[in-house]
Amino acid sequence: MKIDSAGSMSERSENMSDLIEKINANPHLYRGKGCTDEQLAAAQEALGMTFPPEYIAYVRAFGCIECNAHEWAGLGFSQHTGNEISGAFNVVNLTQREREINDDFPPKMLVLENACIDGILITVDEAGAVYQVQYETCRKLFDSISAYLDWCMLPDEELTQQRSDGDQDAAFIFRHNGR
Repeated sequence: MKIDSAGSMSERSENMSDLIEKINANPHLYRGKGCTDEQLAAAQEALGMTFPPEYIAYVRAFGCIECNAHEWAGLGFSQHTGNEISGAFNVVNLTQREREINDDFPPKMLVLENACIDGILITVDEAGAVYQVQYETCRKLFDSISAYLDWCMLPDEELTQQRSDGDQDAAFIFRHNGR
């Protein structure tokens, strides 16, 4: 599989700060507490890949987030319990599980989100591009995690319009939930 570039270093730097600012600006997002450098290093080693800078900034700042029925996997600690993020919210657990059950899972990608519908996963490559993986099919959705967050935060009215226009594959199955 050919990995597309996520842009120049300055574009990636802007994406990192944009992502953090967008998450901080949205009071409706659930945020974790963020991860330690040790957790980050162990996760990259366990998955045999280098996380893109934008993903590193996200997990260091927030660990994981939930927004409009999108639950992004990560690392760190729960805001509510203080416990380490585990299970399907832990990027290592989620990615390793998908690698075990799907022989066609793309190498050097992490699972950002499991849509929990028809085997659809949202993945991120080492360059920071966002893909939809569904069994043996892998297609690029966005050039950056920040661009994907913009889509995740769209109001339902805009998704309805995208769906009626035939845009974004029926607005990505009307935001995963068939609404």
